[in-house]
Amino acid sequence: MLGVAGLQEMLEQGVRPAFDGSGPNYDPAGADEWLSYFRYCSTGGVAWRPASFLPVMEGTTVVEARPLLKDTRPPNPDLAELTTYVIDADGPAVRFETQHPYALGFSVVHNDGTTRTLGLNESVPLTGSAGEHHWQVATRTRYSALRPFSLRFAVRN
Repeated sequence: MLGVAGLQEMLEQGVRPAFDGSGPNYDPAGADEWLSYFRYCSTGGVAWRPASFLPVMEGTTVVEARPLLKDTRPPNPDLAELTTYVIDADGPAVRFETQHPYALGFSVVHNDGTTRTLGLNESVPLTGSAGEHHWQVATRTRYSALRPFSLRFAVRN
């Protein structure tokens, strides 16, 4: 069975998928019209279009695109992915964010082996002894910590 993302990839490569069907509205001669309609398809709010995008259909209906993607990469986020912010929390610090809907916070393993558990809006000071530091940072859920990411920084005197 061909899904929306697979269809977008085929159309992007100029490959026309098989157009098979039956029923009173099925007309093989109408394949190009249907495929052009699905070229602008949207699912769950995501829409794909490599060039221009017209957000109105049939003159009145607004076609939402949340987000509008240029390429055919999967629209679902990597739930282990983190966003790192450098902030001023009475000195340099980092705060992490995730798109994971069940995230409880983060696990930060320092290069000396100590672990710090953070809530969703907590920050970690970028302090410590002078030199290079390497942390492994992972999103925590009630089930486990996800795949960690590396954060490297240096403290200078």
